[in-house]
Amino acid sequence: MVYSTHLGSHGIGTGLMSHQRSQITEWAEQALPTGMRRVPSLTRTTAGPSTPANPRPAPQGKAAKEAENIRAARDRRIALAVAARFNAGEEAAAIAATIHGAGTPPSQPMITARLVWQTPSLRDAAISALTETLGLEGDGGAPAQAHAEEIYDSARPGNPVILQWATPELSIQLRCMHATGGLADTLGINPKARPKGKVLEAALRTRRSATAQFLAADGADPERPELALIEIDRRRDFAHSLDDPKFAIRLGCADSGVLTQFVLVPKKAKRYNSEKNLDHRVRSGWQDGLRQLGVRVLPENTLATGIPEGLRYAALWMVKRRKDGPTRLPRHTPVAVMVTPLARGTGIATVTGWDPKTAQWIPYPRFLLKLVKIAEIPDIDDDLDAETPGSDTDPTAPQADQNGEASAGSRRPVTYRVWKQNMDEQRRETERYLQKMLRSLRGYPTALLTHSQNSRMHWPWLQDGRSEPDLIKTGHAPPSHLDPDLRLIRVRSTTGRETAQWWGNAVPGGINGLPPGMWTETEDAEFTSGQIFYSTTAKAGTFRDSAVEADKLAPRPLRQGPNKGEPTVDSHIPAWNPGLVEIAVLGCHPESGDDPEALALAVHQLRQAPDYLDALSMPLPMHLASLAQAYVLPVRAEEDKEAEEADTDTAGKAASSATGTSQASALGIIAEATTEDEADLDHELPDAPGLAQAPEESAMPQEGQLALAGATSPLS
Repeated sequence: MVYSTHLGSHGIGTGLMSHQRSQITEWAEQALPTGMRRVPSLTRTTAGPSTPANPRPAPQGKAAKEAENIRAARDRRIALAVAARFNAGEEAAAIAATIHGAGTPPSQPMITARLVWQTPSLRDAAISALTETLGLEGDGGAPAQAHAEEIYDSARPGNPVILQWATPELSIQLRCMHATGGLADTLGINPKARPKGKVLEAALRTRRSATAQFLAADGADPERPELALIEIDRRRDFAHSLDDPKFAIRLGCADSGVLTQFVLVPKKAKRYNSEKNLDHRVRSGWQDGLRQLGVRVLPENTLATGIPEGLRYAALWMVKRRKDGPTRLPRHTPVAVMVTPLARGTGIATVTGWDPKTAQWIPYPRFLLKLVKIAEIPDIDDDLDAETPGSDTDPTAPQADQNGEASAGSRRPVTYRVWKQNMDEQRRETERYLQKMLRSLRGYPTALLTHSQNSRMHWPWLQDGRSEPDLIKTGHAPPSHLDPDLRLIRVRSTTGRETAQWWGNAVPGGINGLPPGMWTETEDAEFTSGQIFYSTTAKAGTFRDSAVEADKLAPRPLRQGPNKGEPTVDSHIPAWNPGLVEIAVLGCHPESGDDPEALALAVHQLRQAPDYLDALSMPLPMHLASLAQAYVLPVRAEEDKEAEEADTDTAGKAASSATGTSQASALGIIAEATTEDEADLDHELPDAPGLAQAPEESAMPQEGQLALAGATSPLS
């Protein structure tokens, strides 16, 4: 029976678990025609352990958990202090003193955050979650309980309720304000108004300006990135999708130099209750806010050979906004993020993003705010605003002039007939971006991570039929050898079902489970390159009830626990299987000691960041690059702002020279010249963390065996 989730809930859970899928595949394998067989099983890597050197701890017992919480909070404060010093351009010596606690670092950095709330329950939960996340002692000078509500309700921009804490690593100031003036209310758009694009543009501009004024009145400085946790209703609570003020608020906050993390208003509704998990949601909100400030723990590799010492990780992500996106304007732009380890054994690293306007790697918070300006569209044809059939799904791109900039009046309405030409323009823009960004990576060993499904359309070299081992091509020029310090690695996920379903091969009579690890092709594989590897992770903690031996067709006996041997039914439990991630080492330097298997294992370990409960679907640097697209919100740029921005960029290059020098010493960056090197340009040319649990005890895979649900033919 075919069933759609739009019909509501269903008594039968979706999907099949690994053991039953293996049985069905084995049955279907009997029907394969002569000359076809199932692809050979993979073998576990021998390059090293699959977990990083700093895995997420799993303490047992109340005392051990309390001790771990204290340690984790202290590490977050140190990482936040390091990020604050790095973001402010302080010298490497001050950063090192903060990490190791040696010497006498400068005065403690001050971290300012804002809490813009609507309901007292979320306000109190958010304050408590912040103290828990950073291990802050005391109430920060909160108002007396008898008059607390009156004082909080009267808090306004410029006169907020200020809570402050001081620790050995830093000082924290939390400015609490009520969301006044309709800041988080509906945009008030008439759903019948036409054209929708222009109506939405006007509403976004109004709320964006109001938000910027709200924060400016509270002393927000665009030159000093800060964080705000903002309470907002869920999208379905507004009259229609265009009424959601989230994106307008984010734009206005970015104009004031404030990063935004949104938390939904706690409420109960039909089949919806966000009150019961309020503490978890605000705690996750603060932790993701720390991510926006550049605070992440880098999973450290366990390899002694096969990769260069001090390897940095850069990640490319293609952001693809469509005309049915949040601002109803299309925009395709690449973003790049780099994670640079600072001190071995600490997991502390700097996170930076590539600014194509200044040709520099800038701190992650400034990079996110800069993306708002990068996404602005200088000029838009009126035809683009027209709501023509098909215009909501096809991409567009500005035509580039000889200097690579979008020309005024160069945008055209999107139709199927011009799709190919627009894609060619987007590819040329991506090539220029890559050429400059790759030059900046010279001088220090760097692994560039790319995503097959996300980027191959705009960077065709990543396609299977075009890439060649240890070469790279970023334009019309012939492929060339990689720079001595560059390694090129491509990741392929389950998107589009491009990687196979999988399970672990158990001993005869055992249960085929889901073993985590990195896997290599066997010698009897039809096409073995020695550069293709596969990454698997354990089940997510939210699906721990989905047993690997679950049977959707009949009851089965329990194999362990107090009710061992008694029958149980799994039909109602949804199945969930971790996706198989392919890691292709497209280019490295074996002559210099590089081992493709070791490089792939380092990338596999990057999926297991200790900051997260479960393994990531992508390596951490790529995860950070993909999240940056939240700030790519294309809007029409106003002419006066555009001119002002140009002046700011020019002045910023000179003003940031001293800051860039100190940051370069921490990052190991060769300063990029801002003028184009014509010789390097195309001659034709005038855009889940640490494992929450150990592998399932019920999964007993035979060591080194992983089966894939796919078929191959020796005749193909």
